[in-house]
Amino acid sequence: MATKRYARPPRDPKRKKRKWVPALIAGIFLLLLVGTPFLLLHLTLGQMDRHPELLPSMDGVGEDAPLDPAVTGLVPEFQRANKALDQNAAERIIYDDADVINILLAGIDYGAEEGKAHEHWGRSDAMILISIHKVKKTIQMVSLSRAAYVTIPGFWNDRLNMGHAYGGPELMVQTVEENFKIKLDGWMTTGFDSFVRIIDLLGGVNITVTQAEYDALKEVNHLTEGAAAYDFSGAQTLQYVRLRHIDSDRARTQRQRNVLNAIAAKARTAQLATLRKALMELFPLVQTNLGNMELLSFIPYVLYPVTETTIPAAGTPLSIVDLPTGVSVEVMFMDWPAVREDVGNLLFYGIAPRPYIGNSSR
Repeated sequence: MATKRYARPPRDPKRKKRKWVPALIAGIFLLLLVGTPFLLLHLTLGQMDRHPELLPSMDGVGEDAPLDPAVTGLVPEFQRANKALDQNAAERIIYDDADVINILLAGIDYGAEEGKAHEHWGRSDAMILISIHKVKKTIQMVSLSRAAYVTIPGFWNDRLNMGHAYGGPELMVQTVEENFKIKLDGWMTTGFDSFVRIIDLLGGVNITVTQAEYDALKEVNHLTEGAAAYDFSGAQTLQYVRLRHIDSDRARTQRQRNVLNAIAAKARTAQLATLRKALMELFPLVQTNLGNMELLSFIPYVLYPVTETTIPAAGTPLSIVDLPTGVSVEVMFMDWPAVREDVGNLLFYGIAPRPYIGNSSR
């Protein structure tokens, strides 16, 4: 007798769907695990100031500039420098390559008006170019002297730090591009008063001072151990980074790079919660034209080895110039063909420049 066979009951469609539930939960968990830090970082970066106000020139700029050779006692030097700037301006080229990213960092000095950053532009008295080479896998911190005698587009010949004082970040960028022939991909600025807060938010930084620096800072920074390593507060770090007249301009720019290295070292050792809290308070103090996704795209480069240099690479002497106001300032007369050679060799590794058709900053 044949065995009776029964039809299999239809499968519950809901039961089939439930097999996807564990996978769906795992996917959501993975998305939260990976996406939450990304979202938090994205929100943190969003605190940066990307809409700087259009401000008037810094108070008193018109009284100090243009530098008048007739009252400086350096008429022949200025004549030669102005001719060299005309020749440099005629070189309508710029070094630009997809494998090189150049970000300009600037510390803005508001002088007697410190703390009134939204009343007028200030001088960019600390300028460091962060140059990332994606093929060579290197990062270079390149100091640009604030005293460099340059052409400021739309104005006159003056010191490099006055570009920001006349027209803010955009004019600062255009001044660097047209004189140094370096294409800039973005900029970030902060005031010196904000700089103090940034250091304090990180809990201070460790700085090693030389004997000359110790002698200059021992009273104001209350130092007692001679040439040694010290934990500096924000105010002490500002005194250190603004030191001048004790050595050379190259030494001063080295101090600026020392502070950047110290900030990076402190950030690497900070606890994640502490670092994020500091960044949430720090980023509103920073102005930039870089978007969140652009900044996040730089993350793969943070492990590249960092080297330091200056442009021009060779030492360039400073001249002391007396202004009609009774103030003396330092001026660096540049060898512009040598500058262009340094840019090509140090940052672009022999890549030929392209024609320059205007300010390439966004």
